[in-house]
Amino acid sequence: MIRKFFNFCVESDWIEKSPAKKVRMPQGDSEPTLPFTELEMEKILWAAESIREAHPKIPEGTPKKLKALILLVRYSGIRISDAVMFQSEKLKDGKLFLRQTKTKQPVRVPLPEFVVNALEDCDEGKPYPFYRQVGKPKSAITEWQQRLRLVYDIAGIPDGHSHRLRDSFAVELLSKNVSIYTVSMLLGHRSVKVTQTSCAPR
Repeated sequence: MIRKFFNFCVESDWIEKSPAKKVRMPQGDSEPTLPFTELEMEKILWAAESIREAHPKIPEGTPKKLKALILLVRYSGIRISDAVMFQSEKLKDGKLFLRQTKTKQPVRVPLPEFVVNALEDCDEGKPYPFYRQVGKPKSAITEWQQRLRLVYDIAGIPDGHSHRLRDSFAVELLSKNVSIYTVSMLLGHRSVKVTQTSCAPR
């Protein structure tokens, strides 16, 4: 904030040069990875399938789509925004192909058969299983994020967050001795240092 203020002063010709140029940018502490346990995943999937019992106004086809969305993020490592904008044509021979939103890095991830089946189960013959193409994509992403928050509440996981699905994906790969450089690329991180920080053990 100090740097921005003095840059503004320079641009406004109030001062000749900024005295804050040597002020270092703050180093934020990244939260380390906290993957979901197997039990928590069971609770989350159960909550997704039974969400209409607690929230009957939710559309009828939503539970199976929620389950497919959760499994997609958990077993592909993509961001929730990319998952909501998932296109059926990007899944071929059990492999997901897309470009990460932040890095534009092409990603091809093999998905377990039960994840492919879950995605096919909610396929209504439309390009986007999770996006009705009504309104802006951002609105659709927000809508699914709100539903996922309900799922975590029903599952009794107050600190539930969709980023933890990505954490679970990353930790599983690392535990199987997959290179951290490969994991970093699959997660769409700009640098392997981000992966090293985010996957630091608690």
